[in-house]
Amino acid sequence: MDLFVGRSEEQDRFRRVLAEAAAKPDGGLDEAHVVLVQGPGGIGKSMLLRRFVALAADPAGAGGSRCRVVIVDWEDDRRFHPEDYALFAGPPIWTILERIRAALGETVRGRRRRRRVDKAFEGFRRQAAGARDLAERARLLGVEPLVGRKPVTPDQVAKAAKSVVSLAGISPVTAPAAKTANTAIDAAAALTSAVRQGKPEPIDEAKYGALFDEPRAIVEAFTRAVNALASRRRPLVIVLDTCELLGDTGPWLREMMRGCGRHVVWVVGMRLEPMAGALADSEAKAFRREIPEQRMRLIELDRFDDDTVTGYLSRRLGDRAQEVNGARVIALTRGIPLAISLFCEMVEDLPAGRRLDDDVYGEITDDGTVSTVIAEMARRYLVHARRENTDLAADLPLLYGLALVHNERDHTRRSSFDYPFEWDAPAPAPEPVPVAKDAGLLAALWDRPADQVSAVLTGLARRHAFVHAGGRALHRDVRDAIRTFLLEPAARATVTAANKRATTYLRQQLQTLPHTTIDDQLADPTWRATTAAVLWHTCWADPADGIFLLRHLYPPAAVIQPSYARLLLDTTTPFAPYLAAPDQNTLTHLAALESWDPSREQALAAIQALTNAPDPLEPLLHGDIRPYLHLLHVQSARALALDLADQVTHLRRATRAFPPGSGPAATKIGELARSSSHTLNDPRTQPERLQKALIDAHKIDIRYNPDDAIAHNNLGDALTVLGRFTEAAAAYRKAIEINPAAAAAHSNLGYALNELGRFTEAAAACRKAIEITPPRRRPQQPRVRAV
Repeated sequence: MDLFVGRSEEQDRFRRVLAEAAAKPDGGLDEAHVVLVQGPGGIGKSMLLRRFVALAADPAGAGGSRCRVVIVDWEDDRRFHPEDYALFAGPPIWTILERIRAALGETVRGRRRRRRVDKAFEGFRRQAAGARDLAERARLLGVEPLVGRKPVTPDQVAKAAKSVVSLAGISPVTAPAAKTANTAIDAAAALTSAVRQGKPEPIDEAKYGALFDEPRAIVEAFTRAVNALASRRRPLVIVLDTCELLGDTGPWLREMMRGCGRHVVWVVGMRLEPMAGALADSEAKAFRREIPEQRMRLIELDRFDDDTVTGYLSRRLGDRAQEVNGARVIALTRGIPLAISLFCEMVEDLPAGRRLDDDVYGEITDDGTVSTVIAEMARRYLVHARRENTDLAADLPLLYGLALVHNERDHTRRSSFDYPFEWDAPAPAPEPVPVAKDAGLLAALWDRPADQVSAVLTGLARRHAFVHAGGRALHRDVRDAIRTFLLEPAARATVTAANKRATTYLRQQLQTLPHTTIDDQLADPTWRATTAAVLWHTCWADPADGIFLLRHLYPPAAVIQPSYARLLLDTTTPFAPYLAAPDQNTLTHLAALESWDPSREQALAAIQALTNAPDPLEPLLHGDIRPYLHLLHVQSARALALDLADQVTHLRRATRAFPPGSGPAATKIGELARSSSHTLNDPRTQPERLQKALIDAHKIDIRYNPDDAIAHNNLGDALTVLGRFTEAAAAYRKAIEINPAAAAAHSNLGYALNELGRFTEAAAACRKAIEITPPRRRPQQPRVRAV
């Protein structure tokens, strides 16, 4: 759909920006121009951005200058690289910049020009080479959603460091600045080692801060490269569409834009709230606040005016424009470009001499949002297409299949319950779904050969404005309208066969993955993504079968991959109204189980539903899920009101299936053993049964973490509380053997030896504790003072 009308004022404003970028320096700001195009979905942002690209590429439109133009649509990028969008925080800044660099390289023709571009980006590529290692270190430290996304303040860095190390029982201590790591990689390596070994030695918060400084160096290197390529004779225009998908990287992007020179034009398109109603901390206000006013051009798109709508109808429909009532079309569509396009497609689809039924013109009762109008127009479009024996009706199965392709971000929701930091930190999103770009899946949904998929997609994009030509996907509001339409049982029956074919195809894909255990399966993002898609299409074919599959997959997922478990629940939620009451209750209870504070009745009902689930005829999991159910009991012990002895019983049963070091489930046993041991208040007053369970929990922790000084120290503490000082001393000595720098273990050993009357040895242990404890923390050694 190449027809473009209206937006004359916006085009004129952009031409003026291009002229300024190509003008001689006037002694003013040497900063880039930023054009922010914002508005709701369906209002025509992407069309206008592509019009800007055409204007910049045309010397006549660019005031005589030959601009170098590059465009990146992040909606397309997400479909081709879904793994980079697995976090709500979006891709890290170095990934975003690398995609822009790659797109820029694709616009260059000629070996000499290509060499110039490569040379300009040498510094950036060298700086970004260690980004993958940096991301891995950040993941190990639990700060992956932060590094490379939103810049953080020194206070937030300190809080992050304290939060992470406190989870491992480590006390962060400010060290001399001279000891700061030279690179972020060194800092992460040092901190990771300390967390793993339980070392209470000084941890410099500045080292932690180095993790967050590395992205700035990458941004600065990219900025230098862009400035090297832009000139007055050849301004550089970089167009970024659907930037709302970039999550928390907005501050980095704005910092980079401010660093670029006057011959660079950034055009940013995103769904944003109107500037007048934007919150103080919104992206809309952030652009106004952080980009100099002289360089900022805000274009807030609104509906077409009446004259533009009339002109569009005339150019689009030709002679058939006389058959429609322009005033009623304007009232119906509210002047929203995508809604007008949907109306025109219905008119174009009618046989000659036929007019649209009056019910198509019926007033839309809405909440005032653009999405509501588009969704209702899409619904009427579907009703019309089903009634008519026309080209639209022939395309319906193809559009249905395109709408049914699973994408994990359609279902995710924010949650901060499992995030260790207190300050505005999103929980990890469920895993990416690489099947969304798989031609084989569309081939199965459409029942066509895979080699025809590309041509079919191209045809759909040519015939329908709501099919994106670049990424070949449906406009989100239209896609959601189609899904809502198909959820009704009668409509869902028309796509049952397609979803069964998709399920068969996806199961075949799973059989090619080389996994032998459930732990292996859960560790593989491709397996998680594909099984989530299997669940999605199973629900479409029969929602009851979907709940059956959910009960099979959920226990290991909840224990080993909580984000994947949330994805499974969110995938089945849209089908809840079409389930029988028992299955609806199961879904409700499982959702409650993952909440912050489920009731005991809900937790018991959820566990019972999972425990009583029969084995499927074609299981997706390679192994027995019962050991994971035992771990789920312990994980949900608070909601289930299990005492420590009950928890230890479940842990012991799980240990039979997962020996130490065997994988994620074994690691989880150690974690649960340690956390459960902290739930017993004042062990001295507890029954012998619970005291024994306390010691058993610590011993399970040690069995699964034999080289962890904290595990041995914790056992010693429990034995000390129970007055078993000889055993406690042995545990403390083991902790010191593993980590001689463990000041707490030395002081605890001194206390135990003192209680045993071995005063000389106790004094030596306390002196050692004082020797290795920084002066400012010595008053915090109560047992040393007691001895």
